[in-house]
Amino acid sequence: VGAAALAAWHEHRYAPISALLARGAEEFAQYRMSTARLSFEDLLLHAAELLRGNAGARKSLGERWRYVLVDEFQDTDPVQVEILFLLGSEPTKVKKGAEQTKWSELQLRPGALFTVGDPKQSIYRFRRADIQTYEEAKRAIERQGAVVQLASNFRSLPAIAQLVNSHFGEPGNAFPDEATQFQAAFAPLEPVKTSTEGLVERYAGAAAHGSA
Repeated sequence: VGAAALAAWHEHRYAPISALLARGAEEFAQYRMSTARLSFEDLLLHAAELLRGNAGARKSLGERWRYVLVDEFQDTDPVQVEILFLLGSEPTKVKKGAEQTKWSELQLRPGALFTVGDPKQSIYRFRRADIQTYEEAKRAIERQGAVVQLASNFRSLPAIAQLVNSHFGEPGNAFPDEATQFQAAFAPLEPVKTSTEGLVERYAGAAAHGSA
């Protein structure tokens, strides 16, 4: 049996249950709305819908939060990123029937959106974190602002950084030289600490303070 024939059979075989599940999901969504028992995902979806379709609300909320700073940006999902870009840009008049501008093509206000993220930590797939969304947002910000790479390591001594760099920098290891749709590019660590001087006294003092 060919793949096309198998796909057609699945569409025929599972159509009734798919329709039933879709109807159940729609009715449950209406129930949550009518009883004010919205889930976190509901709040995100409705917020994006409001900002996308209501210029007045978008203008009012954009004036209230003129500057947005986001840490751990690699954990944001596509809906959250859209909300951030809608808040960070001014609403424009859209002709009736015209296609909505994609969030990554919106013109941000100067300084409206500041993000900090590490694509190598984009691991929360179950929360819809997506490295492709991160990279798309990065390109959109770079087109109209600036992207600064922070490679300074404030925790590790040179010996540790050298070991990590030599291992992960080798061809065929975890990170490629150029970013792909699935993995961030390799970026060497640049240690700031040069010695352990003062570390023992600092941690000893912290331990004594914690036990007091």
